[in-house]
Amino acid sequence: MTTRRLLPPFILGLSLTLVFLILSAPPGSEPAAALASPGIRYVATRGVDAGACTLPESPCRTVQYAVDVASPADEIWVASGVYTSVKSLAIGNQVVFINKPVIIRGGYSATSWNRPGGVASGTILDAMGQGRVVSIIAARTVVLDGLGITGGDASGLGGGLNDEAAGGGIYSFTSTLWINNSWIAGNKADAGGGVFLSQSHARFTGNTIAGNIARINGGGIYLSNSPTLILDGNSVVKNVARRNGGGLILDHSQALLDGNTVADNRAPYGGGLGLEYSAASLIGNVIRRNGATQVIETASSYDGGGLAVSHSDAVLDNNVIAENSAAGRGAGLFVWASRLRLRHTTLAGNTGGDGSGLHVLASWDQPSEVALANTILVSHTVGVTATKSSTVTLEATLWGRGASANRLDVGGTGAIFTGTINLWDAPRFVDSLKGNYHIRPTSAAVDAGVDAGVDRDIDREHRPFGEAPDLGADELPLSVAGPATGANFVYTDTRGITLAIEVPAEAVTRTTRLIFTPVITLEEPVAPSMRFGGRAFDLDAYWDGALRTGFTFRAGVTVTLQYSNTDVAEIDERTLRLYYWNAAAGGWLDAATTCTPPSRYRRSVERNVLQVPICHLSRYSIMGAGAWLYLPVLLR
Repeated sequence: MTTRRLLPPFILGLSLTLVFLILSAPPGSEPAAALASPGIRYVATRGVDAGACTLPESPCRTVQYAVDVASPADEIWVASGVYTSVKSLAIGNQVVFINKPVIIRGGYSATSWNRPGGVASGTILDAMGQGRVVSIIAARTVVLDGLGITGGDASGLGGGLNDEAAGGGIYSFTSTLWINNSWIAGNKADAGGGVFLSQSHARFTGNTIAGNIARINGGGIYLSNSPTLILDGNSVVKNVARRNGGGLILDHSQALLDGNTVADNRAPYGGGLGLEYSAASLIGNVIRRNGATQVIETASSYDGGGLAVSHSDAVLDNNVIAENSAAGRGAGLFVWASRLRLRHTTLAGNTGGDGSGLHVLASWDQPSEVALANTILVSHTVGVTATKSSTVTLEATLWGRGASANRLDVGGTGAIFTGTINLWDAPRFVDSLKGNYHIRPTSAAVDAGVDAGVDRDIDREHRPFGEAPDLGADELPLSVAGPATGANFVYTDTRGITLAIEVPAEAVTRTTRLIFTPVITLEEPVAPSMRFGGRAFDLDAYWDGALRTGFTFRAGVTVTLQYSNTDVAEIDERTLRLYYWNAAAGGWLDAATTCTPPSRYRRSVERNVLQVPICHLSRYSIMGAGAWLYLPVLLR
């Protein structure tokens, strides 16, 4: 038998690399040219379209007027309210037509001109079905931030590849745009019900794209002949297309999708996402409950409930593809005449049609090649189906057992190579019924993988934590402590700030798995005089897969925390301590008192480091007394 290796990494092309220099700044970042804004224009529903709109007390009435009078790179601040004025300019009817670099921000108070909500759920651009909402043509840099985009209908406006009506909510041609913290909902078009981008560069961050309809392709987003789309941290939900790409479609384009939720979208082909003649990287996305089903008229096929990939190259790392459905082939993922590499994928519970989680099909002139590493592939009628002239290579796969087992793991007449590591056991997700596909400490996926070159998981937490990477999208933060070896554990958050736990050998009497879980938001009350220091975590112990409640260490376990200046901005740093939640006392107590005698703190205010030994497990958080600013009182 010929030895086969995993496919080499795909390169997304020189144009994608170049545009990353512009677009791949941290989420929410905007172009330097735009930030060097020469002026601010104000818009409010009480305003009047006259003058320059540069005074807060004399705003414009419409966003269009503000754009018209703005200088390149100006910011336009739009107060909360509904803006419905549709005008016929250049390429048809729209609320706003843009052909110059501008920044449009919503959510401002019309009196104080601050942004009390941060993002502008209250600033709504509504075309009321009379045209597009926003049209952008040949604009070098456009930023839309904190806006509601709704009521767009591109009927009769053309603009698509075959002059079909394109871009009900937003239409962009030969432009570069950033869209942040906005919602794009309730728009219609033939192509790109929510958004249509042609020959454009774009980055979408923190948006909700929901309830849009495409009469042909791309219910939420249609990317056509474009060098780059970066989607990070968005929700693409409940969009519908009558043919291809319920959530979004990439057509002869390149894209990076990072940390998005693509859910409850529908189309006959590519219920969640369609790729056609495109190159894409999908990193850390949840693709769930999408459907390749009949929408209006009968279609020729119903393939790719979660994703349908045609004549494309794609890399998928740390994705969850679950609970999707298809009336045809590939309930989770359908691949046709394409090359894919999937690392650390959780492919679970996709149903309907031929029942395959992954279906791989070759065309008459082009084979398909799919390589998977470190995969959880469970709860399907058929795990993987490969047809003639298709090749699927797997290494390190969890196939399920009992209720989570596939009826058949593999099927079809193509070549399927299952590698040397295959496990038939339960994945033991935290709560798959509620969409939580993180794994439990008892999962067979823990430490069962191979080094596939992926150093973060779907939550951007470090991988691996144990002796080997975990299978699937999630990496369980754990460390194994033994009575002869102890353990050292370092967790690094998405900001690069570390938390280290050092377990001496004498702290445990038998092999103990320690599970670390970061806590973002505290549910427990904090005393009014105290302030949360931005770092909290749960620490649990397991023996033989069973949680040990009330577990105590026989010797102090040293916890060393870093924190940022922002974390302690409202805290008197001299009072900063680690506290644990005591349910019986109904409050937070000093973690030093978990040991007898109480532990001693070591701290470095200059290096933002706090260190203390602890002796039992609980929820922990750093806190301190509120910092007060005392001003001298002058007496006359």
